[in-house]
Amino acid sequence: EPLKKTPGEKSSCCGPVLSVFKSIKGMPCLLYHLALVQCLVWIGNTAWTYYSSQWFADSVYQGDQHAPEGSEEKLAYAAGMKAFSTGGQMRSGLQLISALVIITILMKTKLRPRYIYAPCILVGAVVSFLAGFAVGHAAVFASVCFVLSIMPETGSFAIPFGLVATLNKRAEEEGKQVSTALQMALLNCCVTVGQQICHMVLAAIENNLPLEKAWPVWVLRLNAVASRNWDAGGSLGSQGIVALKSGLQYKVLNKGSGKFHPKKDTTCSCHYAGTTLSLTPNAIDLPEDQWSEFDSSYKRGSPTDFAPNQVIKGWTEAMQLMVEGDKWELYIPADLGYGDGGSGEKIKGGEMLIFRMEMMKIIGSGKVRAAKCDLKTRENCEC
Repeated sequence: EPLKKTPGEKSSCCGPVLSVFKSIKGMPCLLYHLALVQCLVWIGNTAWTYYSSQWFADSVYQGDQHAPEGSEEKLAYAAGMKAFSTGGQMRSGLQLISALVIITILMKTKLRPRYIYAPCILVGAVVSFLAGFAVGHAAVFASVCFVLSIMPETGSFAIPFGLVATLNKRAEEEGKQVSTALQMALLNCCVTVGQQICHMVLAAIENNLPLEKAWPVWVLRLNAVASRNWDAGGSLGSQGIVALKSGLQYKVLNKGSGKFHPKKDTTCSCHYAGTTLSLTPNAIDLPEDQWSEFDSSYKRGSPTDFAPNQVIKGWTEAMQLMVEGDKWELYIPADLGYGDGGSGEKIKGGEMLIFRMEMMKIIGSGKVRAAKCDLKTRENCEC
């Protein structure tokens, strides 16, 4: 429980602020720049929260909701409400136009995203600062500030979509294809990283706790999101991948000639190699001897004997669908693997597992005839 205070730990009003800088050392390096920029963007987004219809009507237009009908204050209040409504429509239009412009710039040029982020944040900061000057005497100016305050929010969402569009365009030019899972992971990461950090900072300040205690949970959440992204989009982006209701996905690399499937308690002899995307980012494109594995019977030189009910849930399900001679590539989400706890130093909590598994021989006597097992419906597959 990372947000629990350590017994005997001294309280300090500066502790949470100082811990922000200390905790950066523990942050995943690949996410550092993205997280920092997105955090600034979400802080910039707070500019627009300064505005509300009540603020427009009361402070900018000097109106009074409870004034008598027909009075100057009541008319001013109505004008303020109308101005806010008009400003909201203009904000939506500006957001649409600026988002299209941002995405087009990213696709047509090689301009780095930070050079687009910066103006968005700057505009949000400036209009937030200038808004106070509009109170009581500059209604038009307040309306303009209100409209422009949409820019940080536009940047935080348009830029990730622009990055994905650019990624697809460059991949197409090189004759390659970007998987749906990768696109979803990129979008999810870009949009949520800044939010997660801001939420973590606020929680730490409220509880006066060191932020480095919150990093592990944050990383776990991101890993779990990536695992779910693969579950949702992986099968759509790769040919030949079968997705089961449990979340398990597999690809048949070699179809065996066996006639039977093992039961849950039937001992089998299997060869396998296992890795994760953090150990081998392009694992699905490499032979297993080029993986950075967390375990491999191939490297040990001999297959391993075990029953389906003696291993992780993903294996339990997959093994009962295989026959002798089958070699599959398995994509196992965290909830069918090692969960949020991980295993050892190489398997982090929430990580998806990738295995190449080969069913060498069904040793035990408990078997199910393959002809009766429907891989799509899994009827009569004993799992």
